[in-house]
Amino acid sequence: MATLANRCRRCRKPVAGIGAGTCNCSGKIEQVRCVSNPSNTLLELFRRRCQSISHSDALAKFAGTITNIGIAHSFNLNWIGEQIQDLLSSFKVASRKWVIAICPDPFNQRGVLPAWFKDGSDVIYDADLYIQLSAKDTENALTEIEAEIAPHFEEAVNAVLDIASVQIAQAVAIGPRIVNNQRARQDPIAAIIATVKRDNPDRSIEQICQFLDARGYPVREIDRANFSKWHEAWKDPTNRNRIKRYISGIRSAAPKRTIY
Repeated sequence: MATLANRCRRCRKPVAGIGAGTCNCSGKIEQVRCVSNPSNTLLELFRRRCQSISHSDALAKFAGTITNIGIAHSFNLNWIGEQIQDLLSSFKVASRKWVIAICPDPFNQRGVLPAWFKDGSDVIYDADLYIQLSAKDTENALTEIEAEIAPHFEEAVNAVLDIASVQIAQAVAIGPRIVNNQRARQDPIAAIIATVKRDNPDRSIEQICQFLDARGYPVREIDRANFSKWHEAWKDPTNRNRIKRYISGIRSAAPKRTIY
């Protein structure tokens, strides 16, 4: 919190004029010390932390663990998706703890937010630094913050689904000695992509999407709410990285055996 020039208690403007205690709105009046409002800085740090979840090692490790459990018990991708969806509630609980944790003493110990966290002004009077929000106002503020960072949590859940799809595809591509027929049917689209990569190694991700559309293969269930075609999903700037991550993570199928 940077200390700023003293301000007028009445008009909140910095002390100005030739006289040491002269303000813009009147003559000499009482000055008050103020500091810069850190709320925007802290919220930006919080958003960056939430945004980094989808690329974290911990999330990738979770995806690997839950996928291995699913494959070992012959569960399909829908079961894995249900387990991953439970992450949303865990993220919301953790996010509340993070918001409180980034606040300075004594607010982080009391479990409430400082009043300046919801104050839109650029500066805070020194005397107002330790005013706290009530439990109800803190709850309302946390709800507003959760709404702002919810897309980051959705992206994290989608990232785990992508990782799970790729890992199941790898199991499909390895062959029947590793997975039985039931598991091989868990992600047939992934098996098709693996075959396309084997037979046409120079095809780009966009071309693979166009191939899937030409053959009438449906988009993944997690994309059906917004897209009906693979190439349509790939063209969307906000969704392209997910499609690229999914397809690029699928290895080429094993070479065809030649029988003499």
